[in-house]
Amino acid sequence: MFGGKRTWLPGKTLAKFITANFGIPNREQKLMVERISDAIAETAPAVREMMVSLDGFEDTGKRMLAAWSEGVNHLRDSRMYGLSPWKSSQAFDGISDSPKLENPRTVVGKSELLAGTRKRKRK
Repeated sequence: MFGGKRTWLPGKTLAKFITANFGIPNREQKLMVERISDAIAETAPAVREMMVSLDGFEDTGKRMLAAWSEGVNHLRDSRMYGLSPWKSSQAFDGISDSPKLENPRTVVGKSELLAGTRKRKRK
């Protein structure tokens, strides 16, 4: 948690965090976001190729491309770094939604012998 927030979006919280903890000025952060955006746009066609050639990778590839696109667009948003709209590669075009993952609820490391989760009063 930083600045009382649990999320970096929307707003300038991430930029403030990076400046305060790493000393990277906002203008350099914007350049970094531009370079990251370009690298993702250059890498996306390889992901599309793997979605076709590698059995079982299509859904994972869709999820990767969707997450990358969402992340870059959030960073470029006017509330974050205020960069121009992203010119992503054609590899992001025509991606349908990936099927929902089954998420069975599994609790790891919890013993039935432990008491409930009530907080104990301190004396």
